[in-house]
Amino acid sequence: MKPILSYAPFILWNWELSDPNGPMEPDNIELQQYFLRTEDARWFSAIHVAIEAAARRIPPLLAELHHARIANETERMIQLFRECAESLEKMNACLRRMPERCNPAGYFSLVRPYIQGFHSHPVVYSGFYGDIPQHLWGESGSQSLIIPALDSGFGIPHRTDGIFAQYLQEMPDYMPWQHRRYLQDLSILTRQGDESLLLYILGCQRMHPTLAEEFYRCVMLMVDLSGSGLFGSGE
Repeated sequence: MKPILSYAPFILWNWELSDPNGPMEPDNIELQQYFLRTEDARWFSAIHVAIEAAARRIPPLLAELHHARIANETERMIQLFRECAESLEKMNACLRRMPERCNPAGYFSLVRPYIQGFHSHPVVYSGFYGDIPQHLWGESGSQSLIIPALDSGFGIPHRTDGIFAQYLQEMPDYMPWQHRRYLQDLSILTRQGDESLLLYILGCQRMHPTLAEEFYRCVMLMVDLSGSGLFGSGE
């Protein structure tokens, strides 16, 4: 992982339940470490933690989905798409609660300053990296495993040129090694078999229209997430 505060220590490893026997909901999630002990800051992180909890089934579901594709088990794929959609709906429901206690002004004044990066204004870690200035992105939801896993698992292409393409390509470097390894293994799995997932869906949508419907349902739920700003830049 890069030597800067990233998504894993800021979100994934920085929470506890106020009531250990209570639900995994933002109202019951407390932070272990704060920069500023404000409700805006707590709610911002608590929403992300709740989203990660809602997404916990997605990584194994994606692997199961491609094993089912390779085995031509369309009914199993339909069920897996439905389970994936259920998780995505829960993620979107969590995200829609963000404005309840963290408004844009609170975010930009009380949260964002502490998780900014140094990509446009590189810093030198004296005595390290040969004293070469380091261009580092700040904490961002793009450093979560979930969206890159969904993009890879569903075969969603991205542009390969421009600053945003560079940004997405660099995000795995800010993830825990286990998450990077999962993405590598999933990428290999998606290329196995006679057809990609999309070609498989297109090839059998007349015979199995429900399969295509569930696939596109998941894609539209992913669009809702990606268009929310949750996974934006960490400049």
